Amino acid sequence: MAHSSESITIEVVYAPLGANATVFRRVLERQTPYTVYEALRESGVLLQFPEINLAKSHKVGIFAKLVSDHTLLKHQDRLEIYRPLAQDPKILRINKAGARRKNEQQPHKSNDHINR
Repeated sequence: MAHSSESITIEVVYAPLGANATVFRRVLERQTPYTVYEALRESGVLLQFPEINLAKSHKVGIFAKLVSDHTLLKHQDRLEIYRPLAQDPKILRINKAGARRKNEQQPHKSNDHINR
């Protein structure tokens, strides 16, 4: 643990859904350690993105490892907010494989008449 004279620096990040969305990044610094909840509140991410619902849909982690909102953050931790999955990855792979098989079974149209 850091001495009282040393500051603790952490980063809060969130990537909102949408192709044009800007990733939220906020660096926080203070003398005492943050809990996850304190860092989220102090960063302003919960106010800027009201869709974040930690009780139901969104999870939080430190460097891709899930943590609770009472976890104490260490110097240089990156607190990440994870969106819920839009679709189950397993179902997505099954659907892609099915579409690929369907395309392979259809006869290919020849473009020979274009080259003549």
